[in-house]
Amino acid sequence: VYAAGIAVVFSASNEGPDPLTIGDPPMENWDTVRMFSVGAINGNSPNLPVADFSSRGPTVCGGEGSLLIKPEVAAPGVAVRSALSGGEYGTLGGTSMAAPHVSGALLLLKEAFPNLPGEALMLALYYTCTDLGQPGEDNNYGMGIINLPAAYEYLIQKGHTPTPPLLSVNDVALLRIERADYYCSNTLSTRILIENNGIGTLSSLEIAYQIDEQSNMFNWEG
Repeated sequence: VYAAGIAVVFSASNEGPDPLTIGDPPMENWDTVRMFSVGAINGNSPNLPVADFSSRGPTVCGGEGSLLIKPEVAAPGVAVRSALSGGEYGTLGGTSMAAPHVSGALLLLKEAFPNLPGEALMLALYYTCTDLGQPGEDNNYGMGIINLPAAYEYLIQKGHTPTPPLLSVNDVALLRIERADYYCSNTLSTRILIENNGIGTLSSLEIAYQIDEQSNMFNWEG
């Protein structure tokens, strides 16, 4: 997977606060960011303490220096607002809430630098963390909390040119299709919700639709 250029992120596990509790496979450590494990901090507290449940290093796999230290980085993982089943929202905790912060940061870096492999992006996040806890890399926070703007600047300083975002005059996104319950009527009522992501004013649309084998086109102006 790494050879294919894909970034792989693992939750550190929730077996803390004792040392030597990093789970498997994030305990593996055959290179600096392999496996890239994420510990959880409380982002709701100003001093960003590591969560009690967040698993700690060192790894049981041995090694020296940074290879022995786990996790690699930390991210918010306490009382994180999240989607719940049934269309609701609530707060959840765990290193499984921290790891998606890192995955999202990597996605944004990949959008800015689409030609860089995942390992290069993970290294950028790793080397630009904001240090927390004891000075330097440690077995509670790893390198510290990820710092996405710093990682972005780090890659620019390494000589990489970010790809500018694409802007289109016409860019309409279909967000949702709503329909009333259909029973015995000959009329089907449908409503669509769209979003204009373009830079031009939206004044007309051609909307193609198909019901069973019948297709048609609806023209909207406004």
